[in-house]
Amino acid sequence: MLSIIIPALNEERYLPRLLASIHRQRFVDYEVIVSDGGSGDRTLKIAREFGCRLVLGPAKGPGYQRNRGAEVARGDNFLFLDADTALPDEEFLTKALEEFTRQGVAVASCSARPIEGAIRYHALLACSNLFLRLMERFDPYVYGGVILARREHHESVGGFDEAPVIGEDGDYVRRLGKLGRFRLLKGVHILVSMRRFEHHGIPQMLAINAVATLIRSLGGSPRYDRFGYRFGHYHSARDSEDGPQQ
Repeated sequence: MLSIIIPALNEERYLPRLLASIHRQRFVDYEVIVSDGGSGDRTLKIAREFGCRLVLGPAKGPGYQRNRGAEVARGDNFLFLDADTALPDEEFLTKALEEFTRQGVAVASCSARPIEGAIRYHALLACSNLFLRLMERFDPYVYGGVILARREHHESVGGFDEAPVIGEDGDYVRRLGKLGRFRLLKGVHILVSMRRFEHHGIPQMLAINAVATLIRSLGGSPRYDRFGYRFGHYHSARDSEDGPQQ
């Protein structure tokens, strides 16, 4: 079984799109766990309507919520998805798991395309995807919105860093990669919302990510509050109205 684990906090605008894209999958041996951080909107109601398992807890950040979801998961493989992502077609799970199994890796991610249609976002992610490919075998970076891992390896490293820090996803992938290999899957891509870029602007987001990466490389912890970066806070009317684009 595949356990799909989604950390959420006030995601009523985005969660329905992701859950609908999961529901359309041809692969059916999965469970969906929504790990909620105290939502005050319709997030829990939406999750129940889609038949998700719920884990309730305080808002301590995505690392904490992913770990709480993994604790109750029944699958041998974990797929961590952010609530503002979407699967582009009904074959995503089938293709991703086939390649993940064939490669025999410990942890994997994939390239991303923007849900929003703006050319600047397509260009930005095209450059980012190229960077991820170049760094894949040296110092892996990932889109935290999609991480596929084996249960045994997740448990071996103690899961995600639960501190409210930027880059807990990359830290997780690097630690799992030491137990086996990390790969970016070539046969699939994920759709991601650019809502944080819309909120902060591209230059500021690039600066935040660059500084956070530098702090981590020096052994520090780039906390959310130092960057004005808040979990479950960003909303974009535009991308909540748009459907998944191929």
